[in-house]
Amino acid sequence: MRRLAALLPIALSLVTSACIVEEGPLLPMRDAGVDAPMPDAGPIDGGFSCTPDAPGCFGYVHYVCGDDGASREDEQVCEGGCDPAMGCIECVPGSFRCDGTVSTRCDEDHRWQPVRDCSEWSSVCGGSGICDDACGLAEAVRSNVGCEYWPVPLANIRELNSRAYDFRVVVANPGATRATVSISRAGRTIETTQVTPGGVAEISLPWIEGVSFPFATNDWESVVTANGAYRLTSSVPVIVTQFNPFHYASASADYSFTNDASLLLPSHVLGREHVGTSYVPFSISDDFDPTDEHPAESARYPGYLAVIGVSAEPTAVEIEVAGDVAADAGGRWEATARGGTIRFTLARGEVAQIAAAVPPVCAPDRPGFRDAEPDEPRVTAYCREEQFDLTGSRVHSDRPVAVFGGHTCTNIPYDIVACDHLETQLAPVETWGKRFSTMPMRDPDTAIANLLRITAAHDGTTVTLDPPPRSGGEVALAAGEHVEIEFDRAMTITSSLPVQVAQLLVGQNITDPPLERGDPGMTTLVPEEQYRRDYVFAMPSSYTPLARGQSYLLVSREPGAEITLDGRTLEAEWTRVGDRELAIVPVPAGNHRLTAASPVGLIAYGLGLYTSYAYPAGLDLRVIPI
Repeated sequence: MRRLAALLPIALSLVTSACIVEEGPLLPMRDAGVDAPMPDAGPIDGGFSCTPDAPGCFGYVHYVCGDDGASREDEQVCEGGCDPAMGCIECVPGSFRCDGTVSTRCDEDHRWQPVRDCSEWSSVCGGSGICDDACGLAEAVRSNVGCEYWPVPLANIRELNSRAYDFRVVVANPGATRATVSISRAGRTIETTQVTPGGVAEISLPWIEGVSFPFATNDWESVVTANGAYRLTSSVPVIVTQFNPFHYASASADYSFTNDASLLLPSHVLGREHVGTSYVPFSISDDFDPTDEHPAESARYPGYLAVIGVSAEPTAVEIEVAGDVAADAGGRWEATARGGTIRFTLARGEVAQIAAAVPPVCAPDRPGFRDAEPDEPRVTAYCREEQFDLTGSRVHSDRPVAVFGGHTCTNIPYDIVACDHLETQLAPVETWGKRFSTMPMRDPDTAIANLLRITAAHDGTTVTLDPPPRSGGEVALAAGEHVEIEFDRAMTITSSLPVQVAQLLVGQNITDPPLERGDPGMTTLVPEEQYRRDYVFAMPSSYTPLARGQSYLLVSREPGAEITLDGRTLEAEWTRVGDRELAIVPVPAGNHRLTAASPVGLIAYGLGLYTSYAYPAGLDLRVIPI
């Protein structure tokens, strides 16, 4: 174990044992890798007591407490594990065991889910139930550091020059051992590369037909694409971020104008319950003529959810849609109104992009209709079609899946130029938290606002914002509901139940004259419960001052906590809000390491000419009980 730990220094402060139990009742000795007979209830000693008529567990024997409060009745020996309320269960959530060469983990529904086939890494499944290698240590820790990922070049606008601007993954190696990284699609190896200890590799991957540019302006359907995702594996734990596209300025001095990025989550932390986040459709018109059903210059683009199958066995998916959804081009589901449910099955590597339905042409009778200002080029009106917003859609699957929220290209706010691609990988509901802190992502010498989208997974959720925005400091949400908040200063968000918080950057024309740089971008915020003390992350080489670009870190810390960035004390202008301090710090391109005396939150973001990106620089993904 000491040899393996040396391969993954980042894990040493986090791993308490090779086999972990997140929460819950006693771990069966079999699942802990101990060969021992199953204990029986045994004699009741004088110290035993219980609540009369209440169910309970003694080891993994389920019982009902006797009327005397000192005896056990209706005893039942459990094969997998014992839960006081549920009785005998198949397994204890958070425990590991081997199924041949496959390491499996018990999920929150007491079902064994495959983590990794150790034999593919030339390893074995050990007595602790995890693979006997450095990747197994990362799987026990549950963070964004791992050995298997599923990059996918999600839907962007067809107008993007896909020859000049490529899709890339950035792989950072936080450990002390060289990483061998392999990327494949449909079983065929696309790329193999080595990443040195502490190093970073930028890997260009082809756009994928049917995935990358499937939605025509004003006319589209949802789409499912076989082998629409890449599979990335590494010999040791790494960190992976995808950029869609990577560059925003080309050698010919033109610009992409439509970028975003996602921190990818490794396979071992994926889940079966997610809630979508996106934005209203892009919907504008030009030279509106009420006698013309389709004005020549109308333009609409959809928001969408993307679901990727990652298991060797087929995965059944069910989505309760929060907005009107376009039919699947292949016939797997019909056009469905908000509140309805769509169902489909995904093979490994298959990508479903569930697009919002095509809204009506933007016209005075449509929601949010606003005439453009006289000096706004090529636009006469904007519409806000909330009926076609997929934020709050519930994604259920019988096996773990990767889920993204995204948008082909949209204005934020809906009536501010210019549109930009959005994407972010969504964390499973079981990892959501209740405490967040943030401030607007912007150039520090500006005072522009950002938007928050806060989505609930449970009925009876109360969200408190401090300081309160103009819209009010407390919001009540039911399951699947969300609220959109505009804010222009540092803020804390606390919730009575776990929530998902997305932050959206705004368009460059939010001011007059326009900002020097920036445009819509989207990332989920990391709850304080999932903050880390140690981060390794990579900033892209494309956002440079020479091309009017700059990358930043948004940092949240305990007041006065010592932080080092690349071995030097982090100097910043801190803003106090609640029990946190926040700062925005410019960071150059390349690989970086940040360490802190106490857990901190990090969001990486970058601004360019009419474009931006944003993603969490890292996070833990522990299961958080409600």
